[in-house]
Amino acid sequence: MHNPLLSSGLIYIKLKGGIFKMKITFNDSITRAEEFVKTCNGYDSPIDLIVDNHYIVDAKSAMGVYAYAAGHTLEVEMTSHNPNELNRFIDEMREKYEVKRN
Repeated sequence: MHNPLLSSGLIYIKLKGGIFKMKITFNDSITRAEEFVKTCNGYDSPIDLIVDNHYIVDAKSAMGVYAYAAGHTLEVEMTSHNPNELNRFIDEMREKYEVKRN
């Protein structure tokens, strides 16, 4: 289900190295950022937010996500060598954040 308080851009998947990336913007920063952090904490693999192509923040850290949630388009990156976890994360991101495949 698409969440109207979030918008997201295109995802792209690099098959070598098991990396999933997408862009996301939080329109209602605190509430949606909190939900996003909770979702990310459900995975064992590292998930990072890349802010303005410069800063890297742990997506499982509420304080880190809150610091950049408002007014920034964030790139979400999960690195996993577990294809089941990677596919589950991709499916969950698509379901919650209207991710479109490139």
